Amino acid sequence: MPTRAASTWWRASRRWPRRRSSRTCARTRAGTCCCSRTCPRAGPAGRCTRRRGRRGCRWGRGSRCSRPTSRCRPRGRRTSRTLQSKFKANCRRRRRKLEEKGRVTVERVEGGLDLEAKLEEGFALEASGWKGRRGTAMAQDARTRGFYSELARSAGYAGRLALYYMRLDGRAVAFQYALEYGGRYFLLKPGYDETLGDCSPGQLLMEDVLRDCMSRGLREFDFLGPDMVWKRDWTDKVRRHTWLYVFNDTALGRAMCAAKFRWAPVAREVVAKWKR
Repeated sequence: MPTRAASTWWRASRRWPRRRSSRTCARTRAGTCCCSRTCPRAGPAGRCTRRRGRRGCRWGRGSRCSRPTSRCRPRGRRTSRTLQSKFKANCRRRRRKLEEKGRVTVERVEGGLDLEAKLEEGFALEASGWKGRRGTAMAQDARTRGFYSELARSAGYAGRLALYYMRLDGRAVAFQYALEYGGRYFLLKPGYDETLGDCSPGQLLMEDVLRDCMSRGLREFDFLGPDMVWKRDWTDKVRRHTWLYVFNDTALGRAMCAAKFRWAPVAREVVAKWKR
């Protein structure tokens, strides 16, 4: 699946017209250049592009970033051994505090007739927090909402959807929208009730989800997105990613590739020396 997706992305980069797309891709000058961010350095997109490069396609890598991942330990070995003692103690204290407020349960949804209602519940919970105030919640944009709704339906049909809810007396207080593929858990969208911030329901749900991933034999938990402090509470391992640029084999494409990966670095070096 990742290899097919990489090949499809490469073919689309050669065809698509002049426009600016989503946050993951940007194109310039009638398809002369296409770039995709957060590609694993050793991933299928890079391998596919290198093969095309040997046939005349110009390409290069840009800015680097790190994406936290956590290895799910085999059954019988506790993931908590890798966590700091203070963090584990805080989780236990916050769980007791949340349980004092009512009955705490965790629900996993993989699809079914009530999927739409469950999604609405998760969308509303995510929009109730800081994402809603910034206008970046899934429910606040019709296209984004439609994309994640359709993705959930398709993934549920394929057996790859994983929606988790932590409930307090039946009310959702934490939420995870994720996909599972190839023994990996991909966390797309988390959310939690910020009125219970002193109990950290999002972190407590994370603990329960990690435990469930291990019990079901998954081998990796991928946090996706940028490196953030709360993710490093759970892991110290990261996967290196880069921007991947692909240029058409035209005079303009070759000039743009040379400007970005040869001339621009030399110019920056000259300016840095001049400033010193």
